[in-house]
Amino acid sequence: MIGAWRRTLSPLQLAVFVSGVAFFALYTRHSLRLYAASVGGDFTYWDVVLETGGSAYLLSFWIVPVATWCALRQMQTGARPENMVRYATRTDWAFAQAVRGLPWISALAVSAVLVALVAGVGFPFVWGWSPASFDETVLQQFPALMATLPIPLVSVLLLCLALAATLAVFTVAVAVVAARLEHPRLVAVWAVALALWGSISFRADGAVLRLLSPSTYALPWVASVSLPLGPGGGVMILLVGGALVFAAARWMELRGARLVLRSSMLVAVGAGAAVLAGLAMAHPAADSSSEWDLVLLLQGVAPEGASLLDYLGVVILALLPALVVHRELVAALSGRRYAEMIRMASPAGWYLRRLGAAARFVIGYSLALGLWAALLVGLRSRTGRVGDAFVLAGAWAGTLALQVFVVVVMLSLGTMLARRVEGGAYAIAVVAVLAWPLGELSRWSPAGQASLLRLADVTSVTPALVLPLPALVLLAWLALLIPVTASLFNRTRGEIH
Repeated sequence: MIGAWRRTLSPLQLAVFVSGVAFFALYTRHSLRLYAASVGGDFTYWDVVLETGGSAYLLSFWIVPVATWCALRQMQTGARPENMVRYATRTDWAFAQAVRGLPWISALAVSAVLVALVAGVGFPFVWGWSPASFDETVLQQFPALMATLPIPLVSVLLLCLALAATLAVFTVAVAVVAARLEHPRLVAVWAVALALWGSISFRADGAVLRLLSPSTYALPWVASVSLPLGPGGGVMILLVGGALVFAAARWMELRGARLVLRSSMLVAVGAGAAVLAGLAMAHPAADSSSEWDLVLLLQGVAPEGASLLDYLGVVILALLPALVVHRELVAALSGRRYAEMIRMASPAGWYLRRLGAAARFVIGYSLALGLWAALLVGLRSRTGRVGDAFVLAGAWAGTLALQVFVVVVMLSLGTMLARRVEGGAYAIAVVAVLAWPLGELSRWSPAGQASLLRLADVTSVTPALVLPLPALVLLAWLALLIPVTASLFNRTRGEIH
């Protein structure tokens, strides 16, 4: 155990870490003394300890970066086939890295708390909370002094536990990517991204952002404000949520139901996320509510009037995944799988089976973009209320899935009508034309219906009223196009030139 610790965090590196914490402790002592002199009050021993060890700045700009380096060092020696083969699943290996990393995790958490305990020496000692812990003016400057538990000592113990639990989950998050041995460079990129996220997320005000911030779970005083479970809610969520995620991930991996994100899915989702991020930057955030902010982000093309940026966004979001699915269909009709199709009694049945596989791809794509849209709204939200925004994002994601599925069938229909690969290009042109706003006619078009402006009643006081018309229109188009395309497959036997 000691040898594993030294391979990850040597005594010299631990001394550097402790020196950084000590420097911050001296700065904190000096700041508290200056503040006390300016207001004529005084701080106690536990005030210095809590403000030093419970600082979001110390966590974000020093502890998390050092933990990132330690996690990468551990993955460098542990993420090898000869080590992973000892575990039943990759999930077992990933979660075992938290146990394997307990030496350096404990060293970081305990040493930070010990330095904080030493930093308070020289200040008046009392077992209870000081008057500063109940002064709103003081808490605005030093929020870590907030009285959240019966005595400060319990807060310090909880702080040490929460910090260790957060670093353990951080290690598991890095190990999940490291378990994919075929992408070794992705581990460093992912770890650095997590570290950057921890460095910037603690200063944001969005409700969703607070739930995803490491400081919410590592610092009990932040958990008491951001979570409805009190100061220990962060640790509770990490332990219970980690156990549930481990059980679910292991169950799916053992039964072969684990979702495999192929490169095509990653490209489609990445491009769609970039489009939504571009629309978010182009549209100013709404001042009224997060629901209106989501409407502005996802409305796309209005039934009347046109915006070129929104129009391109709608077309790209629908066409990208459809083109990925259609490319696989064309490859199947041109390769060895064509022989499998002609051996079947009904080519239409073969096509319908491929539509089932395409549906899983489309649903995964739409759900990912729906979550990304809700996250963008949470980052931009000025009200902190994102419940209705999640409902709208879910409705938009479901309608987007239907929209993409309609475009997939249209591409197949164009290919079978022309009996050439270029038939799909003709269908793309039709989709681009139908996505252009045509007034009331656009409400019945098979393209462009993924607009949230057509999903929500924006004329009412609140845009949370979701209208079912776009989904019903798309279902009607699917009921018309799928049988026609299937009959063409039976007639042409799927031959293309």
